Amino acid sequence: MKEIDLNSIFDSLKLKSLIVEDYSASTLLLTILLKGYSREILEVRNGDEAVEVCKKHKGIDLITMDLQIAGNGFEATRQIRKFNRGVVIIAQSAYAMAYDKEKALYVGCKVLSLSRFRGMNLYG
Repeated sequence: MKEIDLNSIFDSLKLKSLIVEDYSASTLLLTILLKGYSREILEVRNGDEAVEVCKKHKGIDLITMDLQIAGNGFEATRQIRKFNRGVVIIAQSAYAMAYDKEKALYVGCKVLSLSRFRGMNLYG
């Protein structure tokens, strides 16, 4: 898999972003990371809320999806893909297993690994 440079993708874009995360420190980190690239950042704490927000807000460009949230990040991604094939969904989790990467790709994510804040890798 090739590595993707986030700066080259988002350089001149201002996105409407959705953070799906139940841990407030991770939400803060993701907000800081996305702030320069986003015109608006929405936040929810579980997969069910993520699906509902995506149905209400048709203009979401980017979703960061915690795989281990309540409401199941994998299932939420699968549900969102039923009505929105174009949105970029980046799966992230500090505790993801190797098979979670493959499962996330299967349901329609790009995979971002934030493993204990040692670094970020985006695959796709």
